[in-house]
Amino acid sequence: MRPFGVPSVPNSQAWIAQFAPGPPPALTSNRYAKDYNEVKSVGNVSSDLTSGRRSAEVARFYAASSPAFVFNLARGRSPQRRAPRFRRMRGPSPAQYGQQRQLVVSFWTKYHYKLWRPETAIREGDLDGNAKTDIDLTFVPYILTPCFPSYPSNHGSGSTAPPRS
Repeated sequence: MRPFGVPSVPNSQAWIAQFAPGPPPALTSNRYAKDYNEVKSVGNVSSDLTSGRRSAEVARFYAASSPAFVFNLARGRSPQRRAPRFRRMRGPSPAQYGQQRQLVVSFWTKYHYKLWRPETAIREGDLDGNAKTDIDLTFVPYILTPCFPSYPSNHGSGSTAPPRS
């Protein structure tokens, strides 16, 4: 996707890379093992849903909604709704430009690092070189696994986008 809302940039790959987060934790790191085991314990359909840590309903809500939808819903009634109709139709808000910019960077980062999805990682936990990640062939996530790499989170990226300056 070509960046928008910013001046023309000769090398868009360099422009995107300057906003990209660093690499994900190494597969052999303690941080990776901690995250892996947390997903394994709370993200499995057979997990104890009474733990209060996560529910199938919450997982499905976030899977079905975009960051823009969630935060517009949370914001409630927009101040733009009171503006005359012609002013509301001028285009995206600064926050929406920021969200779109962050999602472009998020998808660029996903395909730069190509980190496997949790479902694959947990079912192939013996291939990551980490003694703290045990394989679980019965792991089934709450939602269908998306068809793009895992890292970084689009919901996290889109929800922390700064407004356009």
